[in-house]
Amino acid sequence: MHSALRSRTGGFTLVELMVVLVVTGIVAAGLYQFLFAGRRSHDVNKNAIEMQQNARIAIGSLADDFRHVSYGKDPTQPSIRYAGPDSIVFIADIVLEVPGAEVISYHLDPGGDPDTPNPDDTILMKSVADSGGTLLYASPQSYGIATGGLSLSYFNGSGVPLPNPVPQPEQIGELAVEVTTTEPRRWKQQPYGTMTLSATIYPRNLPLSPARSRPSTPDCSGPTFPNCSSATLAWETPITNTDGTDLPLAEISHFNVYFGYDPEDLSLNARVARTINEWTVSDVGCDESYVSVTCVSRSGVESYQCRRTINVTGSATPKAPAGLWAQDSSGVKLSWTAVTEFENDEAITVPVDYVVHRDTSPGYTPSPDTEIATVTGSTGYLDVPPLGCATYYYRLCARVCCAEGDYSPEASAVRPSPPRCPTDLAASMGMEEGELTVWWTHPTQREDLTDLPLEEIQATWVYYDTIPGGAQYAAIGGNGTSTTLTGLIGCKTYYLRARTVDSCGHPSGSQCYGNEITVPLSSPCDPAVPGAPSYLSAEAYDQRLDLTWPTNQEDCDLYGYRIHYGHLSGIYDGTGAAEGASPVEVSAAEVTVGGQCTFSLTGFPACTAVFLAVSAIDRCDPPHESDLSPEASETTVCSPCNIQASCPSWVTTPGGGHADLRLEIYTESAGEETLARLLGAWSGPARILEVRYGRPLVAIWNADGSAGEDGAVGPQPSGVELDLDDVTVPAWSDETDGQPLLLVFDEDVRDLEFDLTFKDPLGGSCGSIAVARGAAVFDDFDDGDIAGWTVRSGTWSSDMGELYQSNASGSRILIGSTELADLTYEGKVKIVNGTMPYFIFRYTDDSNFSLMGLRSNSNIVRFGRFRDGSWTELATYSTPLSENVWYNLKVVLSGNTARVFFDCNQVIEHTDNLMNPSGKIGFRTYNTAARFDDVRCQAGAQLP
Repeated sequence: MHSALRSRTGGFTLVELMVVLVVTGIVAAGLYQFLFAGRRSHDVNKNAIEMQQNARIAIGSLADDFRHVSYGKDPTQPSIRYAGPDSIVFIADIVLEVPGAEVISYHLDPGGDPDTPNPDDTILMKSVADSGGTLLYASPQSYGIATGGLSLSYFNGSGVPLPNPVPQPEQIGELAVEVTTTEPRRWKQQPYGTMTLSATIYPRNLPLSPARSRPSTPDCSGPTFPNCSSATLAWETPITNTDGTDLPLAEISHFNVYFGYDPEDLSLNARVARTINEWTVSDVGCDESYVSVTCVSRSGVESYQCRRTINVTGSATPKAPAGLWAQDSSGVKLSWTAVTEFENDEAITVPVDYVVHRDTSPGYTPSPDTEIATVTGSTGYLDVPPLGCATYYYRLCARVCCAEGDYSPEASAVRPSPPRCPTDLAASMGMEEGELTVWWTHPTQREDLTDLPLEEIQATWVYYDTIPGGAQYAAIGGNGTSTTLTGLIGCKTYYLRARTVDSCGHPSGSQCYGNEITVPLSSPCDPAVPGAPSYLSAEAYDQRLDLTWPTNQEDCDLYGYRIHYGHLSGIYDGTGAAEGASPVEVSAAEVTVGGQCTFSLTGFPACTAVFLAVSAIDRCDPPHESDLSPEASETTVCSPCNIQASCPSWVTTPGGGHADLRLEIYTESAGEETLARLLGAWSGPARILEVRYGRPLVAIWNADGSAGEDGAVGPQPSGVELDLDDVTVPAWSDETDGQPLLLVFDEDVRDLEFDLTFKDPLGGSCGSIAVARGAAVFDDFDDGDIAGWTVRSGTWSSDMGELYQSNASGSRILIGSTELADLTYEGKVKIVNGTMPYFIFRYTDDSNFSLMGLRSNSNIVRFGRFRDGSWTELATYSTPLSENVWYNLKVVLSGNTARVFFDCNQVIEHTDNLMNPSGKIGFRTYNTAARFDDVRCQAGAQLP
C-alpha cells in the first residue's frame, strides 16, 4: 500500500498534462489576440500621425519658398515660369550665398518611393537652379505623398480662379495647395489609408505693381465684456487705402489684434483671418488696459491702430440687492432679487457675485470678519451657522468684476429654527360668564422640519382679541395643552390663535394667523326674538353664490342664521345646493368676519336663477327666528370654467434645492380661457414658493411678491388660494398637449396626491387630481442644449425649446443615459418632413431596442422591435396623421407587456417575450425630420 502511494505522488498523469497544455493554449491565444489588437491600434495611430506630418511638411516647404516669389530677381526675369495643376516653377532668391535669384521647382517624383511596399506613394521633390540654369541641388521635401496627391489651384488678386495651367502666370495673386498622403504599409488586405490637408498661400511680392499706400484704419467699436476677465473688440473691414484707392477683401491678408497696459507699447495678441470682425481678449484683469486692431495687406503693409480702453465696469457700481429673505430650512436659506443694473441704470452684462455677511448683532457694519460666502450667478444661499440659541442677521452686496455696490437691508433668522405653530386649536365657553377654555396640540417639528421634543417647549402664547390678528396674548408656561381665559367681555366675538415658544425663547416663526379661530361669547336664552338682517347681497359665480349680510351684534344669545333659497321670488323651498335643502342653518362662528357675515351656496348648475333671504336664530330651545332679510337674487354664471390638467403625467423634478411639480393645462372650452387663481391641496408640510407658466416658463406668482397679486406673503401651505397674474390658457383644439405649469415647493413632493383647482376671473372653478410621480428623466429642451443625451447618428439639437432632428435621410438615433426596466415614458412629437418618428426604449445598442411611434404615410401608431438589426412590427393602431401637428405618445412597460397611449387614450397592448429586459430610452427617426418636446420618464409602470 505504501508503494502504491509513492508511485501515485511521483508525477502527473498523461491526462493531467494534456489538460494543462489545453488550458495554457487557450490563455496564450487570448493574450495573443489582446496584444495583437493593441499593437494594431498603435500602428494605425502611428500611421495617421505620420501621414498628417508628411502633409504638413509638404505644404510648409512650398509655402515658405513661394511666399518669397520675385524676391531678389532681375527685373527682366518673370516671377513665375510655369504654374500647372501638379507642379510649379518660380523665381526667388532663397540661397543667399549664390548671386542672383534662383529657379525653384516643386513636383512629384515620377519614380515613386521605392523604399515602401505601397505602389501608389511617391516623394515631393524640390529642385533649385541658378539664374543660368545650372542645377544647384534637388532634394526630397516630404515622403508618403499619394500618386497624384499634389493639387495646385491659382487665383488672381481679386480671388478669381485662373485657367490651369495658367497662360499668364504674372496674373497670379493666390496659390491654393492640397496635399494627399498615404500609408507606407497596410494591414492584411485592408486598403491603404489616406489623409488630405490644404492651405492658401499669399506671396508677398506679387503682383508686380508699385507698393500701395497702407490700408485705412479699421473702424472699431466696444469693447464689450462677456465676463469679468475678457473684452471683445469689434471692427468694420476697411474698403479703401489711405490714398483713396479701393481695398478689395482679397487684398487683405489678416487683422492684427494688440493688447497691453501701456497704450504706446501694446503686444500682439492674435492674428485674425480677414473674414473675422471681432476678437475676445482674455485675462484682462481689473487694471485699466488697452486693445487695438490693425489691417494688414497681402503685401505686408499694416494700417494704423484703432485703439480702445478696457475698463470692465468703468466707474459704475452695481445696485444694492433687494428682497433679501431668510428662512429656516436645515440651516438658514437666503434668497434675494437678482441685481441686473448699475447705479446709473445701465444693464449689467457680466456674471454678478454676491458677497454674503452674517453677524449676531443687528445694525452691524459688514467687514471681512463678517463675510461668510461669495455666491456667483445665483440668488440663493444655504447657511449653516453654529448651533445654539441665537438670532443671526444677514446682509449682502453685489460685486461686478472689480466694483462692489451698497449693502442690502438686513434680514434675520433665529437658530435653532423656531417651532412650527400649534395645531387643532379649539375653544368653548367656560363655566362662568366671561370665561373661555382653550386647548391645542403642540407641534413636533421646527420650521426647518427638524424634531422638536416636548421637553424643549417652555411656553405657549395664546392670543385673544375682539379683532382679527390682535396682539394681546396670555403666556402659558410649561408644555401643557390647555388653559382657561377669564375676564372676557360678554356678547363679543373673540379671535384666538396660539404660538409655541421653545427653550431658547423663540416663538413660532410666523404669527400663526393660519390657526386663528373665532368664538362668540353669548348669553343664555333671551325670550326676545332676534333682529332680522337689514340687507342681503349676493354675487354669482360658476356653480356658486357668495352671500354677504351684516353681523347681528345686538342679540347676546345669537346662535346663528338660516339661509332660505328657492327658484321663484318669495318661495324658499329650494333644493340642489351642496350645503343642503332650504333653509341652510349656520352658526355665527362659521360665517362672522368682523362686522359682516359671508357664506357660499355651491353646486348649482350653470345659468340657474336663485332667490334668497336670511334670518337670525337664538340659542333657545326651540330657537326664536327673526323676520327674513330683504330678498336678493342672482343667476349662476353661464360660461363655467373648463380648465383641466392635460393627460401627460404630473412629475416632480429637482430644482434650485426645491422640488418642482410639472404638469400641463388646457381648456375644454371652444376658445381660450383666462386663469386667474389657483387653489392647491396636498398632504404633508411642503409649502409653495412660486408658480410658473407658459413657453418659456414665466413666474405668475411668487412668495416674495415679485409676481402675482398677493404681495410678499411668504411660502404658502396646502389649502391657500393664490391670486396669480392672469394668463391665457389655450383650447385643446389649439394645442394638443396644453401649456406647461410648474409649481416650485420648499421640499420633496414626490408621490403626493395633488388636488388642483383652477379659477377664472369670474370665480368659476374646475380642477384635476393626480399623483406627483418622481421623474427619472425630464427634459423640455428650454435650456438650449441636449446635455444628458448622446448622438448616435443624425443632426440632433435643441431648437426653439424643442428637440429637433433635421436630417431627413436614413436612420438617426439619440440615446439617454438612464437605464430602466419597467417604466413610463412619454412626450410629444411633430413630423416636419417625412413619415416615421419614434420613441425608443430598452435600448442596448443600435441594433437591439423596442420602439413606439408614427408612420404617417400609413396613418398608424406602431409598436415594434429591432433584434440584431432586424425589424419586426408587433402591433398597430390606425388614425389620421399629418405633418406639423403635435401628437402625445406614451408607453407603459410592465415586464414584457407594453401599453401604448396616443393623445391620452390607450390604443395598443402587446406582450413581447423577446423584448430586452432593460435598457436606455431615446429617439429615432427614419427618413424623417421631426421635433420632440416635454419628454418625461418615470421608473416603474405608472398607469393613469
